[in-house]
Amino acid sequence: MVTKPPEHEKISTVATKTNAELSLPLQIQLAILELEKIAGKSDSPHVVLVVELWDILYKHNTIKAWHSLLVAYYAKKIDEFYKSGLNTDDIFLAGLLHDIGQVKTPVTILDKAGKLSISEYLRVKTHVQDGKDMLKEKGLNNYTIEEAIGGHHENWDGSGYPNKYKEEQTSYVGRLFKIADQFEAMHNLAGYTSRKYQKEPFSLEETLLYIKTNMGTHFDPGFTSALAEFENWYINTFESNHKA
Repeated sequence: MVTKPPEHEKISTVATKTNAELSLPLQIQLAILELEKIAGKSDSPHVVLVVELWDILYKHNTIKAWHSLLVAYYAKKIDEFYKSGLNTDDIFLAGLLHDIGQVKTPVTILDKAGKLSISEYLRVKTHVQDGKDMLKEKGLNNYTIEEAIGGHHENWDGSGYPNKYKEEQTSYVGRLFKIADQFEAMHNLAGYTSRKYQKEPFSLEETLLYIKTNMGTHFDPGFTSALAEFENWYINTFESNHKA
């Protein structure tokens, strides 16, 4: 059991958590350790910049930063089961920044309880382009991160945004993050759903049922097998631990 967040000079927000934040869910604790491991084995400017940008998101909206950390952790694991052959550390780093454009979204909108107005919803949707613009501003040229930002709101049937891409018009990375983002948004351990909508997150069973039911509409059905393996891993890692 992790008793304190790891310390690393590249991870200023993680290394300075208050005592009140040490009782984080196991999922977040393990995701922090994964981030520490990846950052600790590389001094490349690319990795340093990714963590610095995630730090900016943390300072803008802590809950959104935790959400991004968990999406990174889940996407890496789903990809391992899918066996895409991509560098899984790159997948994780892309997850940290898939919502980075939200640092330009007003906190009053991100934290608003209940339903957004049409104008507020349209403003939230600009976080995709805002994220791409931030990468250019920072000189961060990375395919995996760009595709995670650009593709995680596209749907398999073409009903998503920003481009209404259909099926494999969205890259593998975008389709992967569509699933990981949806999973975390519904089975929400970062606290965003419960705080924003003042209700409990969806159960693991409800979350997985939603994703499975929408394979072929919102989600790439090619992930069916990988999702089943992810489900088994998640239950064995977290659900059985919780019940024990």
